[in-house]
Amino acid sequence: AGVELPGDVTLLSVVDEEGGGNGTLASLLNGRRADASVVCEPTNKNVIVAHMGFLFFEVNVTGISLHSSSKWDGVNAIEKAMFLIDALHQLENRWMMIYRHQMLPPPTLNIGVIEGGTAGNDVPNHCTFKFCLHYVPSLMEHQDVIDEVQDALLLRSRGDKWLRDNPPTISIYQQGLGFEQEMDHELVTLAKASAEQAFNEEFVVAASPAANDARLMKNIGQMPTIVCGPGRMEDCHTVNESVPVAEYLDFILAYALLIWNWGQRS
Repeated sequence: AGVELPGDVTLLSVVDEEGGGNGTLASLLNGRRADASVVCEPTNKNVIVAHMGFLFFEVNVTGISLHSSSKWDGVNAIEKAMFLIDALHQLENRWMMIYRHQMLPPPTLNIGVIEGGTAGNDVPNHCTFKFCLHYVPSLMEHQDVIDEVQDALLLRSRGDKWLRDNPPTISIYQQGLGFEQEMDHELVTLAKASAEQAFNEEFVVAASPAANDARLMKNIGQMPTIVCGPGRMEDCHTVNESVPVAEYLDFILAYALLIWNWGQRS
């Protein structure tokens, strides 16, 4: 366009956003920084300033296997796992009662995988279940959430004769901090104004329940960060995932205006 940019602009294209953000993390650990960061995830024409933190847990439960006709001599690992899952649901219910964020939903805990047993007439001697929880940044600390989950499972185990002597093994296989940018930051104000100018419609400053690499830019990179990009979050990870071409082109203009406005600020 023949316009001299009012500063340096870096386009960061990385791998492994779905696997925990290792591409962005590697870039940050190698010193990549800027005065501000824009993550171009789909945002339903919103300027996103917060998202939930998350933790993925795996819990392994043991039992004693034998034929189900003599079930009383065995220990059903699946039933013991169900006993522990109930404790997690109670923890989730307590969280939902006490943690309220002005934009984000309450904490959630989802049991996503249960594996165990070999046949309907065998008492299973193992059961593994995996779950993902999302917690509210600023109101809940990452390590405190880990401690509460472990305490809930081990406290419940102490109430069962088998689990008391054979406690479950608990591990974390993926995790990420929450993200929260101050709503009154100049980057938020300029991003909203630039997008509204490009689209000629109102953009809302909002939060997202789904996590992305904004947490790394803000928490590790220590950069003011927003999330704002073409497409709908509801279409992510679906069949025929797509972005409207017209919206994609309008966002290019919105980004150009934001770069210009950010560079011109005093």
